[in-house]
Amino acid sequence: MTKLLQKDFGMEEFRHRVWSAEAAVGTTLQDALEPGYWATVSVGPERSMRKKDRILLRHESNEFYAELFVIDAAQGWAKVKVIHSLQIEENTAKGEDGAALVAKWRVNARSFDVVRKIDGEILHTGFGTKADALIWIDEHNQKVAA
Repeated sequence: MTKLLQKDFGMEEFRHRVWSAEAAVGTTLQDALEPGYWATVSVGPERSMRKKDRILLRHESNEFYAELFVIDAAQGWAKVKVIHSLQIEENTAKGEDGAALVAKWRVNARSFDVVRKIDGEILHTGFGTKADALIWIDEHNQKVAA
């Protein structure tokens, strides 16, 4: 049996980096798995990704969270694999399918609003997820129809 050498054992924070990234609205986890997605951040001052680093990727509108493992990286690209991910299920509410109300992401407020399509009026604000906004739309539509 071989034994682990002292040089191969140490504190994680001194051996590998853990990066934090936030994916913009419209970005999918699949997009983040493309090497070119990391082109602008793979190498730079205080930003040199290396093999065996990890990336904690959060979606701006909370659609997903993933922990990624850097397989390799160089100027303009990084190859990553998913260690684990959490996909927040989207509610397929009627509010998105041609109805009068839609869930719209507000970047400045960092939340979803329910907006009336015809005039752009905001009917309700501050939803943490799109699913919550779509549930509100369904409930609102049921009340109006009653």
